[in-house]
Amino acid sequence: LKAFQEIRGPELESQAPGCAVFGAMLLRSGKRLRNSACPWRTLRCIHQTPAGCCRSFCKLSSAEDRTVAVNNEAPAFAPLMLDPAQTMDKLVAVAGVRADRPVGEMFASAFLGGTYLAWGGSMFVLVAGGCSGALAATVPGLHSLIAALVFPSGLSMIVLTGTDLLTSNMMYGVLPFLTLPGRTLGKKVMDLSKLWTVSFAGNALGSMLIAACASAWIFLPGSPGATFIAAAAAKKCALPLTTLIGKATCANWLVNLAVFQATTATTTAGKMAGVWMPVTAFVALGLEHSVANM
Repeated sequence: LKAFQEIRGPELESQAPGCAVFGAMLLRSGKRLRNSACPWRTLRCIHQTPAGCCRSFCKLSSAEDRTVAVNNEAPAFAPLMLDPAQTMDKLVAVAGVRADRPVGEMFASAFLGGTYLAWGGSMFVLVAGGCSGALAATVPGLHSLIAALVFPSGLSMIVLTGTDLLTSNMMYGVLPFLTLPGRTLGKKVMDLSKLWTVSFAGNALGSMLIAACASAWIFLPGSPGATFIAAAAAKKCALPLTTLIGKATCANWLVNLAVFQATTATTTAGKMAGVWMPVTAFVALGLEHSVANM
């Protein structure tokens, strides 16, 4: 930052007033500026490079903010949580561009999302299958809760890495129909079809990969985990169609509530906490999640 200020400071100050002043303030205060997640609420990151400005630096967004820098006052930090209206605005903004990515990028993201959820599912199988049979027989609710507590690790990986999950993309695909009246119906339908199809394919292949690895190296035939998951799969497939649809609806309700709660948080710990209880609830209640069932 010091070298940047010395070499580019005068040029930047003449073309983007306030940048060099803010750089000097950072040097004096010892703060580190991160381009990926700018900690200053009053700053906005430059993702283009006008006037030779480096991508790793931010510029002040208004004359008022430049006054703060000149007076050597640190701007206030962003809040740790968003209120529900701010959270909804953020989700709508994501939904508006969710399907604009290239198909290959979307598929890779969905493939990784499928593997991450499958790792969480593997943890669930390990705990549920490894618990004492007596516990499951005498206190089934406690057995279900203990096993369900580890499953949210999968959705936490997805939320924190920004990868794609079919069931959260169901929400993102529908939101433009409700919140973007200026977009044509044809564009909305095409975006939804693309998002759901690619997410389904990527999640399914990612899940298959981890299922193959887990069955080959972790849950060997005859092991408690293998016995548990085989019985669970047979039980799920025997459910009536109406019951499956009802349970799937409730599961995705809770999954998207988890995504909403995670979006309210601006910290890693907050996002993980937001995910944990809704996902624990749907697993403990025995609801049906399409990607988990993959």
